[in-house]
Order: sequence, then C-alpha cells, then structure tokens
Amino acid sequence: MQPYHEGHTDMATLKKNRAIGGPRKGARQALRESEERYRLLFQGMLEGVAYCKVIYDDQGRPIDWVFVEVNRALEQLLGMTNLVGKRAIQLFPGLKESDAELLEIYGRVARTGQPGEFEGYVADVGMWLRISAFSPAKGYFVAIGENITERKRAEQALRISEEQNRALVSAVPDLLFRVNRQGIFLDYHAPPGSMLYAPPEAFLGKTMTEVLPPAVAEPAMKAVELCLGSGESVKFEYPLTLENRERVFEDRTIPLSDQEVLFVIRDITDRKQAEEALRASQARLDFLLSSTPAVIYSAKLGGDYGATFISANITAQLGYEPSDFTSDSAFWINHIHPQDRDRVLAGLEHLSVGGFYAHDYRFLHKDGNYRWMRDEMRVVRDSAGHQVELVGYWIDITERKRAEEALQESEQRFRRLSEANILGIMTANLHAITAANDEFLRMVGYTREDLEGGRINWRDMTPPEFAKLDRRALAQLRARGWCTPFEKEFVHKDGHRVPILIGASLVDREAFTSICFVLDLTERKRLEQENRRAAVLAERNRLARDVHDNLAQGLTGIVLHLEGAEEVLDTSPREARKRIAKARDLARTSLEEARRSLLEMRSALLECGDLVSAVKQVINAFGDATSAHVALSVRGSPQPLPVPAEEALLRIAQEGLQNAVRHANPSQIRVELGYDDATVSLRIEDNGKGFRPNGRRKTGGLGLSFMKERCAEVGARFDIQSHPGKGTCVTVRLPVEAGFRRKLRQ
Repeated sequence: MQPYHEGHTDMATLKKNRAIGGPRKGARQALRESEERYRLLFQGMLEGVAYCKVIYDDQGRPIDWVFVEVNRALEQLLGMTNLVGKRAIQLFPGLKESDAELLEIYGRVARTGQPGEFEGYVADVGMWLRISAFSPAKGYFVAIGENITERKRAEQALRISEEQNRALVSAVPDLLFRVNRQGIFLDYHAPPGSMLYAPPEAFLGKTMTEVLPPAVAEPAMKAVELCLGSGESVKFEYPLTLENRERVFEDRTIPLSDQEVLFVIRDITDRKQAEEALRASQARLDFLLSSTPAVIYSAKLGGDYGATFISANITAQLGYEPSDFTSDSAFWINHIHPQDRDRVLAGLEHLSVGGFYAHDYRFLHKDGNYRWMRDEMRVVRDSAGHQVELVGYWIDITERKRAEEALQESEQRFRRLSEANILGIMTANLHAITAANDEFLRMVGYTREDLEGGRINWRDMTPPEFAKLDRRALAQLRARGWCTPFEKEFVHKDGHRVPILIGASLVDREAFTSICFVLDLTERKRLEQENRRAAVLAERNRLARDVHDNLAQGLTGIVLHLEGAEEVLDTSPREARKRIAKARDLARTSLEEARRSLLEMRSALLECGDLVSAVKQVINAFGDATSAHVALSVRGSPQPLPVPAEEALLRIAQEGLQNAVRHANPSQIRVELGYDDATVSLRIEDNGKGFRPNGRRKTGGLGLSFMKERCAEVGARFDIQSHPGKGTCVTVRLPVEAGFRRKLRQ
C-alpha cells in the first residue's frame, strides 16, 4: 500500500502509470512480477481484506462506502461474492441502523488517515469481527477483518460461568478455604452473616496452626496430608463452642491439585439434632411396631406382589423373619391358603381402579396352622401420578373370626329359639316394639301387621301401677346393660290383662334398643290361684280339726277343772288349787296349739296379699301375745317373688319371731325386708339374752334346723349371729336370679 497522500489514485491507475512510465522492458517485467506477488499475497491472506472508498454527504459525514478491492478470505468470511464495485448499504441494508458506529469509524480513518483497531458485532452478517483499519489515501481505507465469533462466545460463556460460580459461592452457606500443602490459607470465603465470618486478613497468608484452635488444626492438617496423598476427599467432624453454645461442624477436604486442597466447612448442628430426633423417632416407631399387632409392609405392584419391606414384628405375629419375605419374592403368595389364593389375586385388580383394597384371608403360620389376616393396602404414586409400589398393614384377626363364627352360631341358636315360640321375644326402644316373634304376638293379641305398622307400644300396654317397675328396669339397663327379671302385666289387645315375667338386655346403647324375653304367667297364675284356694280350704279344714280335736277339748278340760275347783273351794282349798293348776296347764297347752296353728296359716296369709303384708299380719299376731315391741321396716322397692320363695321367707319370719319370744325374752324385735337388684333379704334381730350358736342348746335347735332347711330349698343363704347377753340376729339372703332360673325351669 502506498503512503497516505492527497488526491485519488486507485490500484488500476497505479498499475497503468507504472506500465507506461517504465522506460525499459525489464522494468515492466519486474513490475508485473511484483504486482503478481502482491496479488498472490493479497489473495492468500487468511484474514479478510477490503480496500474501500468512503462516500460522504454535503456536510462531510460518511454515509456509505464502495468496495474497490477484496480478497477471497473476505468473501468467504461474509459469505458473499462479486463485492467489488458494490456499495455497503446495498449489501448490508441495516448498516445505518445497526452498525452506524462502524460507518463512523471507517469515515474517520479515511478522512484523517489515523489507523484504528476495534472489535464489534456486525448484525447483518451475524458475527463478531476484530477489524484493523488504515487509510492508504484520503477518502479510502483498508480493513482487515478476523472472525472472532467463537472466541467471543467462549468469552461470554466464561463470563457467565464465572458469574454463576460467584453467585453459587456467595449463596453457599459453607465456609470455604483454599490451603496449600504447608497449611497456609490461600483464599477464603464466608457467607454473609455467618457466625464463622472473619476479615480475610485474619486467615490469608497464615497457617492453620496459627489461626485455628488446636482441636481443629490437628485433624485439619492430617486431612490435608491424607487428601493430597490419596487424591480423594477426606471428611471429619468436630465440635466447636460458639456464642456459648456447642455446635458441630463437618469438614470436607477436596484435592484441587497436587499442592492445594479446598476445605468446605459446614455447620451440621441442626442436621445432627435432626438425626438424633430421627433416631429417637425411629426408636419410638420400633417400639410401637414391637408393641402393636399391626405389621406394616411395602410390596411390588404386580407380578407375585413380593414384599420389599416388612416390619420386624412379623416374627411375633407369624413366626417368620422379615428376610423370609424380602429374600423370596413369592413367599407371600405361596403361603396364602390354597382356597383363598385365587380370590386374593382377583381382588388385587381393584387396586388399579381405586388405589385401595382391603380383604381377609388365611395365611400359614410358621407353626403349621393357618391364621386369619386382615390386609389393607393402597397404591403409592410419584409426583407424576405413576404407580410406584404398594404399602399396607396386616393384623391377625383369627380371634375375631372365631368370635364372628361363635356369634353366627349364637344368632342361629337365638333364631331357632325365637322361631320355636317357647318364649315371647321382642326388641324394643324407648318408644315402640320394633320386632317380635309369634309367641309374643299371640301373648298380647296383636298381629304382625300391627307390628310392622308400628302400632304396638309397650308403654301403652303397661298398666299405670307398673310404671315404677318399668322405670327401675330402664335405670338398670342404662347403668349395667341388663335388668333383673320382674313380674308385671301387659294389657291384651282385647283389654284383659296378661301377667308376664320379663327380662331385658341392652344391645344398642346409642339407640337404646333392648332384646326382651317374656314369659306368659297366665297359666301359672291360674294354677297358683287354684292352689291357694285349695290351700285355704285345706287350712280351714285343718284349723277346724285342730280347734275340735285340740283347742276345744283343752277348753272343755279347763272348764271342767275350774268348775270342780269352784265346787271344792270352800271345803277343800288344796283340791281346788290342784284343779286350778291343771286348768292352767291345759290353758298353756291350748295356747301352744293355737300358736302352732297360727304358724301353719302361711298360705292363707299370702293369699290375702304380698309378702310384706303377710309378714305384717304375723308381727301383729305376735305383738298381741308378747310384751316385746316388734317393728317392721322395708328397704328398697318390693317385687313379686316365686311362691315357694315367698312361703319360705314367711315361714322363716314366723319361726324366728317364735324363737325370740319363746327363748330370748327380748324387749325389742326388729324385722327388715330388703329388696335390691340381686337379692331379697330378711333380717330378724332382738335384744334378748342371746346364746352361743355353736354350743349345746336345751331348746330352739329344731327351729334353727327348720329355717336352714327352708333356705336350702329355695337357694337362699342363712346366717345367724348371737352372743350371750347381746341378743341374736338372723339373716336370710335370697338371690333373685336363682329364683328366676328356677321359675323358668318350672
């Protein structure tokens, strides 16, 4: 290129002038050879080269340029051909908008002759170029361009990577040290706000033994030695007290070169606490699993559904080890009862639809027996909704199955009992009778249509005088779930009363539904009535015979002896006294006979009323014959008892009163009848002279034996307490349930 000068000289003119001006042929030849070498050099350059003329507007501002000469490298660089003679704006339409700065640079170089070098992105060709420009003549410039797009991309990627790394390092919560083999700190980074932060000058250029506590520096130097010696990372942990609290740090030493390592120090106090909490939680879970009958598991979803995990308490439940299941994929399916296996596998198809399934089946215990198992499982899905595995739990329900079978057998027996119509059976709540067998409907005269229509109400069928007994039964049901059987009456559909014995048991506490067993006492009451009437008649006949045979004859003898005494009173006072004494003996004998007859009038007394009324009559009779004060008290609500039980208690009351009057000479006698849910009691207590119950007695032995025999006949318990000078107490306790069972047998 020629040096800069004024005026325009293009390369073609330059060639022409040199060709004409040479005086000798040899000079022309040399010039041609020089030009050829120039052209070969120009075209052989690897960089793109353009020789251009700048076009200025009237104000001297560059507005375009024309390509005067270009080499092949430039055409290849731009991907264009035939550039010579073409204007830049023609080739690059967006030059003024996107590359206006490039136009200004070229214009300045061509105008001033000052060379320039710059890098820029040429939007029209989409590449980065490093351009060197100089001016060979005013208004002209030569541009040498090199494609640096790949370098720019690499630099950009490097900048981005460095920025990302800086961002990552600044975001890392760890403390970072770069240390050489001698333990000298070369670089340091601490996250903002870290309790380990210190000014870089506190570390850089110093050794670890100078900066760190001995308990940390010693293992850190060993880590450097191990890390550089093995070429692998080394990890160790150590405690450090900071801000009056012990914290735990993890140090990971990573080799950077054969002379340097990177320390990554992390505060793992929270992680350690979490691990400890996890261990405690796992311990609690292990304890719960060892204490609970539920076995948890995970299994494959499909195929043989082999277990991938099963809790350790499987050993306590079925005798197997967890490894028996996890090492043999078919272990579970092969130990299901053959009669249940197909049903179980078919049921697992429901998992793909609902994701949950529960079933019962028999599984072979290690002892060789089958156990009933309840198995509930569900499908676990990942975040994308794909099925991953099965999880579930087992529980041994063998005892429940046995109970269910026993319940079914019980229900069948109950159904047979109900359908046999031996007893009336009904279910009822507080408002109505909801179900009943045929015997109960026959008993009260209603039809099944009445029952199904809700027209049978046990309250409406109960006469008012039995309301108190019903309230007591309801209170017992609420308190203990069953009531003591008791006698009452139902009003028949036609209006007459039906005597019954009823007991109930609560089967549904929330709905207060009870099942009731009802025994029709109509026939028994009729027989009792007839027996009582016959007993009254027999008692009257017996009493008439006793009066005729004993009392009348005794009275006749008394009259005769008294009349005889009257006749000889004046003549023979001694004889008169003898006759009076005989009359007195006959009177005493007659009194004893009268008392015996009174004691034997038990059936007649009960015929007139209940047990309480009968005991009152006996007490009134004895009160007239003794100076002792006799009092009766009743505890609880009196309830009807079977006739044998009432007669036994009445007879024992008579015998006890007679023994007290005859042998104890008391001033007070207290009689108590007690009624509660389980027993009826009779208590006779006097303040007489008492005796030793286990000693020898001159009198009264037959009376005690009689009372004990009466108690044994009805299943009652007899007790006597007495001490000389401290009175006597006789107690009889009759279990109500025993009387009820005896009544059912009858």
